[in-house]
Amino acid sequence: MRYQNPSIESALRKLLDQRVSRLIVLPLFPQYASASTGSVQEEVMRLLSKEWNIPDVSIVDKFYDYQPFIDAFVERWRHFYLDSYDHILLC
Repeated sequence: MRYQNPSIESALRKLLDQRVSRLIVLPLFPQYASASTGSVQEEVMRLLSKEWNIPDVSIVDKFYDYQPFIDAFVERWRHFYLDSYDHILLC
């Protein structure tokens, strides 16, 4: 997440020190919101802007509609008796 350890800066530094050629940024929020996903994107780009050599960067901005993600949720909830609940909230 955005404000936990290891920090974005320390994780990025480890990767850059290994001279990775490609960086895929995957914020762990399934939906896009500027306060969450956008904040991660902004921080990564702020840190990279200080570097001389920048790897190829791809940013995943949402994955709520990615079928394997949906399938994982379905599989996880398949073991519960969903009919016994009035409402289910996934957070």
